[in-house]
Amino acid sequence: MPRALIETFGGKAMSGGALAPRSRRGVVGSVDSVRRGGNPPISVQYLVIAGGGYGGGNGSGGGGAGGYRTSVTGATNGGGSALGAPLEFERGATYTVTVGAAQSNSVLASITSTAGNSPASYGVGGNAGGATTQGYNGSASGGGGGSGAAATSCVGGAGLSNSITGTAVTRGGGGGKGDAANCVQNGSGCAGGSGGGGGGAGTEPNCCGGQGGTGGANTGGGGGGGGRDCGGPTGYAGVGGSGFVALRYVDSEAAITSISGGLTYTTTTSGGFRIYSFTGGTGTITF
Repeated sequence: MPRALIETFGGKAMSGGALAPRSRRGVVGSVDSVRRGGNPPISVQYLVIAGGGYGGGNGSGGGGAGGYRTSVTGATNGGGSALGAPLEFERGATYTVTVGAAQSNSVLASITSTAGNSPASYGVGGNAGGATTQGYNGSASGGGGGSGAAATSCVGGAGLSNSITGTAVTRGGGGGKGDAANCVQNGSGCAGGSGGGGGGAGTEPNCCGGQGGTGGANTGGGGGGGGRDCGGPTGYAGVGGSGFVALRYVDSEAAITSISGGLTYTTTTSGGFRIYSFTGGTGTITF
């Protein structure tokens, strides 16, 4: 008696029930992996933070935090926007990584986080994420917007916590406003937001306000505003913090095969994930 033919999802039958090489199923990693050359793409979670904005000078507002985008399960995206979907990285393919300096974008493959803004006018705070959905707005009272909250006073808006590296770290605070009081009053600046926001500078008795605080390195924190009577908007403004790019995927997958020399990074394993943290530069990675 002839053997029965079993139909596959791809429409081609083979004697004895084996699947045809050209067959496909709607389940990633099963028969479809044959078409891909044996392996499905790698699912990658990410955190991409842009550089924070400069503060304003001469008693002006703090800078906004850098744009904040993530796909880490259980985390919160900047500006309250929907959590991103994990990236699918093909084996053997090359992808761009850029860690933004102060007031510069950060990039991971198709994900771009937008730099924080400097204050648009005297005395107000800059917006986080360049007034996109990647952060919150600054305050008319001078606080720079944070990734996790809008500024509502002269204090910078709060950042967000994320555990992509295996440890919870808060990043993306807005910068605080610089003191605008008369120089003889020896005033103080306002605090930066949690997560690396630079504090605003005070005004000293010699009528020279200090320079605004620098945003935290690799936090995307906004720079603090400079104190009154000291220079223009860049001479005594606080510098925004540099950005940060991190990715992770299951540690049963192999390490990234190539990372170009222009990138500064560390790698570790934690909680079942292989983790890469990029803290400077621009270049490419190959899986």
